[in-house]
Amino acid sequence: MRFLAYAILLVGFVYICHCQMEIAPMSRAVLDEQIAKLPNQESYSRLDVTSAILSAIRDMGHHVPPFIYGAFIMLGGAIILDWSRRRK
Repeated sequence: MRFLAYAILLVGFVYICHCQMEIAPMSRAVLDEQIAKLPNQESYSRLDVTSAILSAIRDMGHHVPPFIYGAFIMLGGAIILDWSRRRK
């Protein structure tokens, strides 16, 4: 049972690390997409800048992986580990 709990903890940790490593490529892709959407001009109005920022934030929010799944997996492993230690 303890082996299973440690394996679950490890899977949750690997998932969180994987999600963390995905952020940099996703942010570069979002940045490239947002730069392509900007019109070619010398100066921008405040409205242009704020709409570009909000669009980038919304786009990044849709692409960032949810870390909460890995946290719940690790919590489950910790609960199993605690339960198996108390049982002895």
